Amino acid sequence: MPQPPNTSRLIQFTLSGWIGVAGALAVFAAVAVALVFLAVGLLVFLLPALLVAPVLYYFWHKPGITPMGDNAKPGTRGAIIEGDFRVLSTDKADDKNEAASSD
Repeated sequence: MPQPPNTSRLIQFTLSGWIGVAGALAVFAAVAVALVFLAVGLLVFLLPALLVAPVLYYFWHKPGITPMGDNAKPGTRGAIIEGDFRVLSTDKADDKNEAASSD
């Protein structure tokens, strides 16, 4: 289509141009809807889990931690292991150093 005289630049949209604009807007709208869907899903499912998880962790039973010292229950301060023990090896240099330092 020829340009009218005395115009340096004229934008003309034909039917195929409007279809391209509509397609671009449709893609933009689809991406926006997908982002909104992900954001709502994040708020509905992930946020409550992130709020409840620390509370559950705090109240969860911790079997590996036993109180010692003044906080321990009576009778649970430790076990007495009885048996016969013998020294398997000694280092004579350490014994001499300890004897010399105690003098």
